[in-house]
Amino acid sequence: MTHKQHLPSKFEEFVTLFAGALGFSILFLFALSAFVNNLYQSEADTGHSPMTASTSPQMPGKNSTGKNTQETHDSVAGNTASTPSAKPPASTIPIGQMLATGDQKKGAKVAKKCMACHSFDKGGKNKVGPNLYAIVGKKIGTTKGYKYSSAVIKYAGKSDKWQYANLVAFLKKPKSVVPKTKMAFAGIRKDKDMANLIAFLRSNASTPVPLPTH
Repeated sequence: MTHKQHLPSKFEEFVTLFAGALGFSILFLFALSAFVNNLYQSEADTGHSPMTASTSPQMPGKNSTGKNTQETHDSVAGNTASTPSAKPPASTIPIGQMLATGDQKKGAKVAKKCMACHSFDKGGKNKVGPNLYAIVGKKIGTTKGYKYSSAVIKYAGKSDKWQYANLVAFLKKPKSVVPKTKMAFAGIRKDKDMANLIAFLRSNASTPVPLPTH
């Protein structure tokens, strides 16, 4: 007997090709899954996402946040001279020399920021704060009809009068001179404004106190 050779039908060929394609697809998906898992594991380890990292070029003088690189350097280096919160430099000018440059009329303009709480004329009414007529050389905490805080009364026991030195220090930074004072005033920062304001306060008296000579 003779046997005829079995030839694969078209259906069998299709099944074979389909099985091969399916096996390849499974292998491809498995490899892709492994790649993605490794990618996100790398992100978790470094804290940076390679999928979201910026690749856009930076402009000269700017960092990735848009800030000037010089500003960033100054901030890191502790250079805060240009920031509003920076403290003004302490004055090295002798108080007598500084006050000698004061202008009474300009001082009246500086005093406008105080008028919501104080009056300056003789016999003027007390407001939130006491009347400040003849304040230079006056005994601390003695304005008639005004109830002073315990902080001012305590300070009066130490300093007695408002002299030029302690008055300038108080007007520059009130809480540094009278701790826990209730006066809500940030202070006079510029020497020129201070000299002008003191000239104005000094003039509001029947007999102005002589300026210090040093």
